[in-house]
Amino acid sequence: MSEKILVPLDLSHAGAKVLDTAREMAERRGADLVLMTVLPAIPAIVDSFMANDYQEKALAEARIALEQRLEEKGLAKDKYELVIKHGSPYDEVIKFAQKIDANVIVVASHAPQTAGDYLLGSTASKIVRHATCSVFVVRI
Repeated sequence: MSEKILVPLDLSHAGAKVLDTAREMAERRGADLVLMTVLPAIPAIVDSFMANDYQEKALAEARIALEQRLEEKGLAKDKYELVIKHGSPYDEVIKFAQKIDANVIVVASHAPQTAGDYLLGSTASKIVRHATCSVFVVRI
């Protein structure tokens, strides 16, 4: 069975540095690269005002946007699996890593920006604390 490297990506920057690191790691290890992005969950009160097919359209648009960015960065579609979920980013990443039996999660993290980052922690720090596999943190 091939190793799996899970790479959570933020749609706002498509993780250029983290993607390069994960791609190099996958090539050295002969591992499968699984890229993942998590769209925020819509609160129920807001969801009731949205079109019935809103989530499906959001997923499709996110997939297209991310595939375009990945192609621009030189990553061919046959070199990765792309997964898009709705929910809490760290929770979805942790659950999916367990589901696919990921060997490592390669996640980007920025330097703390606010006092809240120190007190509550970032998505990356939550992933580090709760993952059942190794986590490689790339400082961006």
